[in-house]
Amino acid sequence: MRISGILMAAGFVVLLGYASCKKSKVTDTDDTPVDPPSDTPVTPPTEVANAASIGFFMDEWQARSFSAPSFSEVSKPVAAANVTVTVDYSQTVTKVSKYLFGNNANPYIGQMVTEPLLINHLKTLSPNVIRFPGGNISSVYFWNGRPGEKPADVPNTLFDSGGNPVAESYWFGKNNDAWTLSLDNYYAMLQQTNSKGIITINYAYARYGTSEHPDRVAAHYAAEWVRADKGKTKLWEIGNESNGPWQAGWKIDVSKNKDGQPEIITGEIYGKHFKVFADSMRKAAAEIGAQIKIGAQLVQHDPVNSWNNVDKTWNTGYFAAAGDYADFYIVHDYYTQLGENTSAVNILNSPVQITKSMMDWM
Repeated sequence: MRISGILMAAGFVVLLGYASCKKSKVTDTDDTPVDPPSDTPVTPPTEVANAASIGFFMDEWQARSFSAPSFSEVSKPVAAANVTVTVDYSQTVTKVSKYLFGNNANPYIGQMVTEPLLINHLKTLSPNVIRFPGGNISSVYFWNGRPGEKPADVPNTLFDSGGNPVAESYWFGKNNDAWTLSLDNYYAMLQQTNSKGIITINYAYARYGTSEHPDRVAAHYAAEWVRADKGKTKLWEIGNESNGPWQAGWKIDVSKNKDGQPEIITGEIYGKHFKVFADSMRKAAAEIGAQIKIGAQLVQHDPVNSWNNVDKTWNTGYFAAAGDYADFYIVHDYYTQLGENTSAVNILNSPVQITKSMMDWM
């Protein structure tokens, strides 16, 4: 079975620990300074098996060591502690994949490598994985084009989230203007920050393209990116939130389509297209001796009550068409309510409920 793991993305936080911890209130309100408890023996942690769902995301796992930094002696605080944290180092929960941590780099962020302070902050942050070019932008992004150089089979008009035709502004990888991020500088930024990339290819091109076989043309275009990448990128996503009406390609002009696609996308048509993309991209990777992993999009929750009818059959339609063709799956959740001025406490607590709900459904 080719399925190797689940990648959860888009605006969320997952907190995992190396050790079993508990935090308890201390009821003693006496302000008299109390000496800390004496050191107790530390039992080395036990080895635990990797969870099967982590799959290849653990392939590059490396143990980390801790060296205490230099410090200065200071006076002991006189106020009584009101919280005690107990850590049992011997009780290992799991090993943590470095791919758990990541961030986005969108093309409207600027050239990045021209900002040394930003690059230094990113190196310190060590996000490990930085996704590009989006987001929704990936659905209208042409990686090897210059501004205004869209392919001849790309229409001037697409549909907005309300289903209305609008003039589309496409994005290009060879745009060197200061306000945007070129593909070359994305790669340079990864190198300068010691990060790895995850690339979201333009799946929507397979929908709105006007050639005889837009799925094949778009898949070939993605494969050319794999070849040009020359093995720098391991993780590739086929599209972004393609099940949503806010996404280019969700609705197409069937009068311009030449291979009989439906006006509104389905999980089944996405699954069929996914196999075409995966075949082309894997062939390209094999030609250059690169190892890549390709992810497919799924709906992260039970969609029975979803306002979006496409969601209701997305997963079943995808699996009926593509089976286990994907190396990993992509699910997006924004955790807290849209438009809500969410408190830090609610943000930090949201993974407990939302992550469990997603994992239970998946």
